[in-house]
Amino acid sequence: MQTILVFRTGTTGTWREKLAGITAFSKTVGWRVQAIDARTQLPDIKHLVSFWEPSGIILDASGDTSRLDPRFFLHMPCVSMTPSSDEFRRKTSTIRSSSREIANLAARELLRRELKTLAFIDAPGKPSWSTEKRESFRSVAELHGFPLHVITNAKELLKYPRPIGLFAATDFLAAEVLVIAGHSGLRVPEDLSVVGVDDDPEICENCEPTLTSVRPDFTELGFIAAQTLRGRIASPQRK
Repeated sequence: MQTILVFRTGTTGTWREKLAGITAFSKTVGWRVQAIDARTQLPDIKHLVSFWEPSGIILDASGDTSRLDPRFFLHMPCVSMTPSSDEFRRKTSTIRSSSREIANLAARELLRRELKTLAFIDAPGKPSWSTEKRESFRSVAELHGFPLHVITNAKELLKYPRPIGLFAATDFLAAEVLVIAGHSGLRVPEDLSVVGVDDDPEICENCEPTLTSVRPDFTELGFIAAQTLRGRIASPQRK
């Protein structure tokens, strides 16, 4: 029986759905799936790989991948589920949800309201996955006659006409905006409407008010990641 290692770097509740998709596909091909928690402690990847002798690796790269050196994965088939660092995307196969579809869904939710301003808050460092969401959202905003205001801090929203519609690159960023907006006197939803991405219940349900968020199909994402890994195992040179 072939063993597949799945490294978890994210702390979001979407992990269970991704793993369910990976497991579902693995059952069809007789793989053993071994999950490795890399959220809080640097795993000894070299010795883990030696111990398990996996046929391939899947990275749930929704958290901090800086602790996982891509060089450890170059000698075997590897698939990364984004968002992830650009370095991982260059050196592994990458499976991701459609940024355009996500941005379109966020825009439809916001454009139901009578807004005077549309804004977007980038992820720190402006990684490529955040840029893709931003530019897809910009296209929809401009289609409806709105210039897109890109911000890095919720306090910047105070200088724009209200009501404001804000699309955040992640639920975590959206939750931060709601907190800062409340402290700055911005009323939700009278002055500000916010949409995040991932629909993570641990974040969304603990916001005040509850955060609206776009939910990709994470089970399907995990299934496709495992399916892609099978192709990489069959053809190691395949990108």
